[in-house]
Amino acid sequence: MTTTARTKPENPYARAYADFQKNTEDHQLVVLQDAGIYRHLRIQAPGTRMWSWDVSTWPGHLATSGFIFSHIEDMLDFFTAPTSSQAYYTDGAPCIDMHYWAEKLVGTDNHQRVRVYSHRVFLQNVKNSLEEDENFGLEAQEEHEKLVAVTKRVCARHDFDFDYYLKIQNDETRLPRLEIDDDDLDEWEYFGQEIPELSPAERRKEILDEAQEVEEHYEAAQEWLREHEETFGSAWEWDLNEFDTRFVFACYALELTTRRWREYLAQKPVPAPASHIPDTLQHRIDEVIGHENYASYVLDGQTAEPNGEGYHDVVTIEDLPVGDRRVTAFTLGPDGEIEHSVIPSSRSSMA
Repeated sequence: MTTTARTKPENPYARAYADFQKNTEDHQLVVLQDAGIYRHLRIQAPGTRMWSWDVSTWPGHLATSGFIFSHIEDMLDFFTAPTSSQAYYTDGAPCIDMHYWAEKLVGTDNHQRVRVYSHRVFLQNVKNSLEEDENFGLEAQEEHEKLVAVTKRVCARHDFDFDYYLKIQNDETRLPRLEIDDDDLDEWEYFGQEIPELSPAERRKEILDEAQEVEEHYEAAQEWLREHEETFGSAWEWDLNEFDTRFVFACYALELTTRRWREYLAQKPVPAPASHIPDTLQHRIDEVIGHENYASYVLDGQTAEPNGEGYHDVVTIEDLPVGDRRVTAFTLGPDGEIEHSVIPSSRSSMA
């Protein structure tokens, strides 16, 4: 089976990404707070706050650069960087779904607030529409070039000036009879058709030049499209907006932040689970239990009670003769005193 390599797309925000890359190439992660989901992170170049930004997270939310996002419990997971090579544009920028990210902004209309009129999008829509147009499009230009080539060939064969032919092509009284090659299908199909003064490509450029005169302002662009409704048809459906530079920067900043955060987590030492029981505590456990048919678990500060209260160093679980179980919590306090208690609900919850 043959696998065709996918072509990476062009980045619509290539200029913004180039500026972002240039100004953040030395940026590093500074962890100001790391308490579970409660975090305060800063990305900055060493020794300066120029082009720096902060990211704060709390359950279900993330805030940065004046934007607040909300979607899942840990929003840093939401902004995880792409991993496959196809998740990047040709300039190396990550393929961020900014529409999807903008939908997670807190506020009913914030998604629209981060989008602004773009003269670039306006001109691109005009260009794309013209290239597909029946009269001005790329296919029309190909047909025009065939017509010109065939007409030039016939004129040359009869030693007739092509430019003069163009001047008199619609004047039957002055136009001589030029025989075509009966075996040439193109001459049968094309010769004799009128060659317009301007080619589709030239006409297309004229219209694009007109569009460039009104591109700077949304109202002027819309009015121009209404005046050219015959050419552009349903142009009123065009979305002439794109994400503003501040939001685009925030998206690239979040992608870089999550990437640096993952690198930080990968290098962060994982604390080994506590397993040691001090001799004084173990002696007290043996005294209280009174037999060896039990298992002990070191919780190292984790709560073991169903209601979420309590701080126990060790819990023990015993299998009782009647088929029930008993869970006992042992606490070794900072003053060296040892307390223990049977967790009341253990029998029902462990049965």
